[in-house]
Amino acid sequence: MISKKSGHSGWGRGLRRAVGEWYRSWEPKRLALEVTRHFSAHGWTHRDVVRLAHLKLKEMPLGSQVVLHYVFMGLDKTVQEYTGKDNTSELLELMQVLDKDGHPKDKEQQWDVDQVINKVNKLHEVYSEVTLDDVPSQSLKSPEVWSHMLDKLEGESAVASVNRMAKAGLLSQSADNTNVLPNKLVDRLTHSDVASSPVTPAVTLMALHAYEHPSRFSSEACGKVYEKKSCKSPRAPTKAPLKKSTKVNQSVVDALHKLIAGSSKNIEKTAKKLAIVVDVRGYMSTSHVWTGNPEGKGEVTGHEGAAVIVLTLTSGGTCPVVNTLAFSGTGVAEVPVTEGITLLQLVEKFKEMLIDEVPIMAGMTLLQLMKKVKKTVIGEVSVDAALNWAQEKNMETVVVITHKLDQQAITAAAQSLKQINDKNNTQMRLVLCGLGTKHLHTQRTENFLLVLGFDQRTPSIIRAYHERLF
Repeated sequence: MISKKSGHSGWGRGLRRAVGEWYRSWEPKRLALEVTRHFSAHGWTHRDVVRLAHLKLKEMPLGSQVVLHYVFMGLDKTVQEYTGKDNTSELLELMQVLDKDGHPKDKEQQWDVDQVINKVNKLHEVYSEVTLDDVPSQSLKSPEVWSHMLDKLEGESAVASVNRMAKAGLLSQSADNTNVLPNKLVDRLTHSDVASSPVTPAVTLMALHAYEHPSRFSSEACGKVYEKKSCKSPRAPTKAPLKKSTKVNQSVVDALHKLIAGSSKNIEKTAKKLAIVVDVRGYMSTSHVWTGNPEGKGEVTGHEGAAVIVLTLTSGGTCPVVNTLAFSGTGVAEVPVTEGITLLQLVEKFKEMLIDEVPIMAGMTLLQLMKKVKKTVIGEVSVDAALNWAQEKNMETVVVITHKLDQQAITAAAQSLKQINDKNNTQMRLVLCGLGTKHLHTQRTENFLLVLGFDQRTPSIIRAYHERLF
């Protein structure tokens, strides 16, 4: 894209050098895993990239030559070319295991389960990790493959396996209790190394909702998913769709909730003072800010989205320099977030903030009481109140989480931030997060980040901004 804008074709010297260094930086065994695990993406293959980078195989180490020769010529010609050369036998043997062409591509052909299991064993032996991308997708319908692979999956793949197994009907408990896969999955999700892996609370939350809210219909005969799509002349499926069971395994749900809490505690604590102020009004508990993956699975409410952001930024309630607050009738009020708090407990605390003590005075009319209740119980979003509190406490960043934002509120928030920073000669940052807001465009403002919508990257982006990474 950069080349086209500048009127050139191909890559410049800097980009060629950068891409070349990426291939040279990998140890040959790891490079072999990378080029086979992600052979192509977005219409690009490694062959395309290597050509554009003008890589010369003769100038690379022998191991890297073997791997890139495989990218261009395939496994058979690579084995023929490098068999007998020094220190290549082990790498060639590994590439025969990694090669995806060694598996049948014809859907009618039976997949060799033993071959897949052998590949899993070899990957775990060499790399100490296995992902779902390392095995053929058709083999993920086999209980034998799952039974052998579950305890070897790395963290993110363990979470992703919940919906892959559910889609294959492997998580329902059999009448004779012979299905041990649900218990194996729970053991894997609750293992300490999964919580300490790069898996985030937001990713786990989305996997949980996708599991609890599967697609509504599927065809029993062919397994196709039927969804409502707008078209001028809809065609009925050849077979009548049957309603898909929405029953979930409660032990799997509980394991995912434990993983949300456990993974948040393993997030590195921030050393910069941070204030998180949450809109706890009623519609935050009923409005949906994320409707799931492209198949329409899952629904996350505003309170759940806010809670998972809080858990991420507070490192599960273990970070002493992060304060969590809620908007109240008098400004802001603290929300106690303690170590080990769960997502459900935090959401319940947000709901409890709506029940506040209402002072009743002598001679007060019903109309005055109703106004007082509205003012006291329902805390309107006030960015000024959040900024003033943060300035008094010397906070370095303020995060305001609400549902809907409009252009006027965004402009006013940016102006208030500038005024406070100019008055106090500070560089306090403001993150204004509208979980259910989209399609607003604002001018770039110093020390101000606008986040619209919610997905699994939202907490990480906010954290990176707070840490001054951008």
